[in-house]
Amino acid sequence: MTAGSSPMWAARSEFCMKSLDIEGCVRLGVSAPPGRRAPSRLPSRVSLKFLPKAAVERRMRRVTMVLAALVATLVGAAGGQAATTGTVAPRIVGGTTASPTDAPWQALVLPGQFLCGGSILDATHVVTAAHCVYDTTDNDAVSSPDEIRVYGGVSDRRQLTGGSVQRVTVISVAIKPDFDPVAFSNDAAVLTLQAPGFSFNGDSVKPIALDDVGHDPSFSDNLQISGWGSTAAQAAGGTNPPTLSNTLQVISDLHKASCAPYGGIDTTIQICAGTLGKDACQGDSGGPLAQSISGTWRLVGIISWGVGCATAQYPGVYTRVAGPDVHAFLVNPTARAETVPVNTSAPVVTGTPAVGGVLSCAAGAWSSGHATEMSFVAADGTVLSTSGSLTVPASVAGSTVTCTVTYANFSGTTTARSAPVAIPAPVPVPVATPPAVITPPPTSTAPQGLPVIPADTRAPTAKVTSARCRGASCVLKLSVSDPQPSSGLARVSVSVTTSYRTSCVRKGKRRSCTKTTRKTLKARATGTGTYTVSTGRLRKGTHVFSVAAADQAGNRQSRAVKVTRRTSR
Repeated sequence: MTAGSSPMWAARSEFCMKSLDIEGCVRLGVSAPPGRRAPSRLPSRVSLKFLPKAAVERRMRRVTMVLAALVATLVGAAGGQAATTGTVAPRIVGGTTASPTDAPWQALVLPGQFLCGGSILDATHVVTAAHCVYDTTDNDAVSSPDEIRVYGGVSDRRQLTGGSVQRVTVISVAIKPDFDPVAFSNDAAVLTLQAPGFSFNGDSVKPIALDDVGHDPSFSDNLQISGWGSTAAQAAGGTNPPTLSNTLQVISDLHKASCAPYGGIDTTIQICAGTLGKDACQGDSGGPLAQSISGTWRLVGIISWGVGCATAQYPGVYTRVAGPDVHAFLVNPTARAETVPVNTSAPVVTGTPAVGGVLSCAAGAWSSGHATEMSFVAADGTVLSTSGSLTVPASVAGSTVTCTVTYANFSGTTTARSAPVAIPAPVPVPVATPPAVITPPPTSTAPQGLPVIPADTRAPTAKVTSARCRGASCVLKLSVSDPQPSSGLARVSVSVTTSYRTSCVRKGKRRSCTKTTRKTLKARATGTGTYTVSTGRLRKGTHVFSVAAADQAGNRQSRAVKVTRRTSR
């Protein structure tokens, strides 16, 4: 496909999947760093996922449909392509316009305001990507079935009635239990439909068979993808807005590719495919990677994520259906009850175990899940730091510190501790016999031979990297930095003041008035210097969030950071 960039869009891409959840995936913004956001109000559901700085940028391939309309409006306002549905480019990246009979197993999956694809396995089951139905704004919960609309036999996604179109009702959602929303591995989900589900009487709606366990396409085999995703090729770190296709698009000559450019890909559960100019893109998440084998079409992969779209360097990444564990889940998604995360290798503390030294905590090895909390604790139970690093305070000299790590998955949480690390006490200075001759006092007040430890006099700084509201709740992402020398972070204080309209009785008459309430919120550590704040249910109105940090030495951020958001219900 071809696409131009608009000066109205600037972006720094972060860790994203092959959907377009714009604030989380390609963080929106007309002018404001560090990413891009819509000029006024974003769609309600967003998802922020980050890897360590050394990790490769990833882009989700799910798209917010309200955002797609916003993009069209912005591009039209900038003097580019007209902001009408009729001017969308007529194919996905390198694809061609198709009818439902070209990919009759293709389902249109609409979780809330997102656009995703899916594959029809049988009359009452549809396969899609886990990240399409994983709601990070609701305590990492699975999306409710009544939020998800599923259609089959769709050609034009604007025409969802009549003709060959069938709408079915979702009654349950099963996400692969070991789906990792941080690394985006095991990205698979099964939607169970209310019987009778899909009808297979015509040629526009048909099921697709699962690939055989262990099958691996050759690099010369033709593979097929389909969907309604972005038609604009996107370079790694690119800034182009999404250009969605209204009509179903198909690429029938895609080829398997090496996953080597990404590094660390587990090819037992993931497969890579794509060539320059041909790829799935934002809005295609959850759709099929199919192959015709001996005359039978089989589902080889589930569209998941990638760096850019249709670039020579980075192919698309798909969940591999032939992986034994993935295949078993798709065949029987209700038979795999997961246990809470199990710590198989304890957390480890590294660094300099001395007053003023810096310690770091490695999470260790876990059976499943992802880290939600990490902290350093003194021997008496005092929390010294709520991040993965600690500048050792003088208060623990002669004692020990321990790192605790909490992992979570859909079944619950588990906390593990490192072995205690001893912090040596200062070496006492021997008392010498005073000389007969009185000597001048020393020029330094520090004991001879010991270093002078600089005092911690500078306050930490908390910043709001993201603030998103959906319905009656909001989620804030924070970053906190503490300049050296540091005694360690003590706390991150967050509050919200809500102004809302109500009725009051004044001078015997009921009138409209504005009232305010204030609520203290809890900041949950998600990594070194990063925190998440979930508000729970808020009143409809305007909310001013105030964030400030303080360290162990008593230094407090002089001016709290404030951001304002509104909730509509």
